[in-house]
Order: sequence, then structure tokens, then C-alpha cells
Amino acid sequence: MPRQPRMRCAYADPPPAKPRQAKPKKVLTEEEKAEAKVLKEARKKVRDAKNAWEASLVSWTSKGDFRFPIGTMAMYKSDAKSSYSLSEKEILTLPHESIPGSSKTFVSQADTKALAQRKFAAGVSKPGIDLDPPEFGLRLFKKRKTATSAEGRTS
Repeated sequence: MPRQPRMRCAYADPPPAKPRQAKPKKVLTEEEKAEAKVLKEARKKVRDAKNAWEASLVSWTSKGDFRFPIGTMAMYKSDAKSSYSLSEKEILTLPHESIPGSSKTFVSQADTKALAQRKFAAGVSKPGIDLDPPEFGLRLFKKRKTATSAEGRTS
């Protein structure tokens, strides 16, 4: 079979498409059918639980300029999502504080952990989720008082 050139005439017909060969359909035994039915029902229960969980979520609304108390252990929103396998919608139900002049947002670690535990108790979390992730991989920080320019910060 001759090799096709890289460029062809603009009026050339496209090469004919090769017909796809369908794989033969697998015939299931009665045991496999029963097992598939049990798995299907389990997936349906998880899907229904997840829909009920998402319907119960209420977004948190800030009343003015919200600030966490001094001494609160906090973490960035992105770290909370990845460490505890939470979605954006779930994170937005938690009280959160934004850093002025930045797009970074942080949440309380205790609130995030409590939300992940509630999600696990509802049976909606991913299998194998660790509710106590190792702290060496997290960017945790403690909220502390900082001097403002009005208080006489020296540079």
C-alpha cells in the first residue's frame, strides 16, 4: 500500500473511514447479574444521599467585614478543598475571611474538619478519605494581631 503524501490536492476526496468493529457483547451469568444489580442499588443510594446532602447546604453570608478571632488556626480555601475532599459549594457554607488586596481566602481548620466529618457521617464522602490529613503537607497558620499603619508601624 503506497504511503499517503502529507499534502493533498484541495479537491481530493477524504480517505474512506474504516468501519469500527463492535466488540461482542459479554453474556453475564446469573451471579454476575445479581452482583451488578446490588452495585447499581448501592450507587443509587450514594447518589440520593449526595443529592440530599447538597440540598441541605446553605451558603454563608458575611454580615459586614468578617474577621476570625486572634489565635484561630486557619488554612487556605484551596488547601481545605484538596485535603478534605470538599467541593467549592461545601466550602462556601463555612465562614471565610479574605485577605485584603488578594484573591486568597481562608477558613478555620476546625470548621473545615467538622464539615468533612459531617459529610463522612452522611455517607457522601469519597471512599478512603482521611479526616486527619498529615499536617506537614498543609499550609496552616495562626491568626495573629498585626500592626497597622495607624498604630505606628515602622518599616
